[in-house]
Parts: sequence; structure tokens; C-alpha cells
Amino acid sequence: MAQPNNSTNSFSTTRYIVSKTAGSGSYTTIQAAVNDASTSGGGTVYVQNGVYSENISFKDNITIQGANGVPTILGGSSSVGASCAEVIGSHTFPTSATGISFRNLFFTGTNGGSTALFTLAPSAGAANIDFASCTISGPFNSSTGNPFTITSTGSGSVQLTLSNCFISGSVGITIGSNCALINNVSSFSSSSGATISLTSATSSVTSNYSSYTTTGTAAIAPTILFSANGLFTSTYDNFSSSNTATYYAQSSGAFGRFNYAYVTVSGTAILIDPQITQTRILQNPNVVPTTNGQIAIGSTGQLPVLTTLTAGTGISVTNGAGSITLGAVSPGGTYLTWQSVSTNTTLVRNNGYIVISGTISLALPTSSVLGDVIVVTLNGGTSWSITQAAGQSIRIGNAVTTTGIGGSVTSTAQGDSIMMVCTIANTTWSAYAIQGNLSFI
Repeated sequence: MAQPNNSTNSFSTTRYIVSKTAGSGSYTTIQAAVNDASTSGGGTVYVQNGVYSENISFKDNITIQGANGVPTILGGSSSVGASCAEVIGSHTFPTSATGISFRNLFFTGTNGGSTALFTLAPSAGAANIDFASCTISGPFNSSTGNPFTITSTGSGSVQLTLSNCFISGSVGITIGSNCALINNVSSFSSSSGATISLTSATSSVTSNYSSYTTTGTAAIAPTILFSANGLFTSTYDNFSSSNTATYYAQSSGAFGRFNYAYVTVSGTAILIDPQITQTRILQNPNVVPTTNGQIAIGSTGQLPVLTTLTAGTGISVTNGAGSITLGAVSPGGTYLTWQSVSTNTTLVRNNGYIVISGTISLALPTSSVLGDVIVVTLNGGTSWSITQAAGQSIRIGNAVTTTGIGGSVTSTAQGDSIMMVCTIANTTWSAYAIQGNLSFI
């Protein structure tokens, strides 16, 4: 999977050159070159082809780079070192672990070893580690050692990025608290346990165009294991298990979250634990086109969802290509439903009425809530009269109609109009605009 790097001429531009051949480099061990580069504030250590058996303590601001891309094979052997830089051992990072990167290297554990190849547990700061075009194989002939154990203590956090890498082992990568794993175009294979284990509610994985394969024979050999409420976000990935699980929550206290788009799931017996919350993220604007007016709305603990705004009372929403226009709708404006009337009718809240003929009676609605609006105007008809039911009244300024069926408001000339708002639910309306000389009882 890893791609070759033909820029071996760049070896001549640095004094941090490691070689197994006498006279070909400044150092015979990677650790010695890393130590000297760190003393100078950082730099790039170039490693020529060969097998390097050493447990390295990495330093901040150091890049370790091999000459060529590495093959996707398992286990350590001298034949691998003939074509690339092969490093055999278990390695540790400094507490801060900032600016550390690896390119074109083959890492494997000691044959039969039980220690993770890479262990990182910062107690403070934000660790940032990057692997590109590397093969990382857990200890050969081992059922316990895994490629990575990444966690944090105290206030520390970790971001581990893998790009164009091949990761394999008996068990996979353990992602602990405050740790984020980013996978890009990488392959993961495990022979007995999960390829990825999320062990904390603050564990997260973001994966794109990668594959996860579990070949274990255990009763449950999941490709992804949630032992806490971690988050796995997957786009264009492939998940395959030869046994009974693809994603699995380990216990009743583990409610894993799996957000996905365009993933493929295969295996002899697929089981997706019901404790895992699955969310399809096709709404992601980076995955599919959106429609006019859609915006991303956040939700605690979940990915944003694309949706459009909903207009409320007195608000208009106009969606366009790349735009959303919000407007205020004044009383008597377009948010009212307008109609022409020429016969007796019962008024409906949030409606406007134009009386076009006849002498008609308009009854107040029996049900209304605070803020409802009714507008009535005379245009062509003889007159209109707004009547009341028991307990109802209409206030006009400091005057109030007789409460109940004896009260009313009546027009006296063309153009007479009233705009009313409900001020007490079901019973009381107040005029906030009138036109003409209305008569009221």
C-alpha cells in the first residue's frame, strides 16, 4: 500500500543519516540520530535500508523518514530490511509529543513480544503524531502485543494521524481518553481482537477510504469495539469480520456512536450491537450536494445536520441558491389569510376579511389565544357587524363593548376597518388600528 519515495538525494542535505553500512551515514542507530537532532531543536532523520533492532525514545519536532515505501507484509524479517528501513522494537514518546512524524518506514514488534509497538500517554499538552506510507505490524507470533496503545492522563490529549498506512497485528489499536485517531486511505487487519478499540467516552476516530478486517475465531471478533461511549465517524470505508461482529459495544455501559456515509459492511455473520447509535451522515455538505437554503445545525455529541429554517409567526423565510433571506411580516400583511365575504360568517383567527356586498354579521371565534389577529374592512358591501358570544368583548381605546351577545361593533361607511388582537384568550379582543367612524354597543 505504501508508495515509494524516490527522493533519496535529499539524504545528502542533512547530517542526520542513519545507515547499517559503515561509512554510508553519520549514525548506525536511529536513537543516536534522534538524540542529536533533538539537541539542535529538531530536524529530519533519514534512515537507509536495513534492519534496526532498537527500542526508540522519540523526541519532539523530529521527522524520521525511510528511503522507500514499504511492503504490506506481516512480521519482521531480514528480507524486508533489504528493500526498506525496518525497525524492530517497542517505542515510547515524550510527554508532550509535538511535531513527531514518520515516513516510508516498516515497524514491527519483537517476535513473540507482548508490548505495544508505540505507547503514548501524555499528562499535559496536545500530542500530535503523524504516520504516512508506513507499515506497522504488531509483535509477530504474539496474541497480546498491539501496534498502538494511545491514551492520556491528566489534561493531556492526543491526535494520531495515519495516511496511506498498513496496520496489522493479533490485536489492533487501542484509543483511550482524550484521544483522536484520523485514518486516511489506510488498511487495518487483526487476527484475534478488534482492529480499533475505543475505551473512553472521549475516544474518537475519523476515517476516510480505509478498510478494517478482523479474522479472529473468538465468539465475538468485532472490527470496531466500543467499550465506552466513543465516536467513530466513517466515510467510504469497508468493514469485514470473519466471525460474529462488525461493530460491537462491549458492555451495557457502552453506548458507542457510529456516524457513517457510503460504508460497506461484509462478513460471514454480521452483528451490529443495538447499543451502538448509528447515524447516516449523507447530509454532510462535503459528501452530497445541498438544496437552496440548507445550513448545518449542531446537536450535542452528534455531527451537524443539514436543514432549512422554519418561519415563525411574523417571520418570513426565502431560500435561494447560496442565500437565506429573513423578513418581518407586519400585522395585516402576508401572514394573514385574506378572503372576500358577502354572507354571514364566523371569523377565524389570523385571517383578514373584505366585505364586498350585503349587510352581514361576523361572529368572533369561540377559540383564540394571546396575540391572534383579525382584520375586517368594508369595500363594496352595505355594512358589517362583529358580534360576540357569551363572555366576549371588544376594547376600542378606553371604551369596551357590552360583554356577551348584547355587544357588537358595526361599520357606518365604505372603507371602515378594524384591526384587532386577542388580549385575553377566547374572550377579549382589542382594536389597535381603526379607520372610519365605527359604532359599538
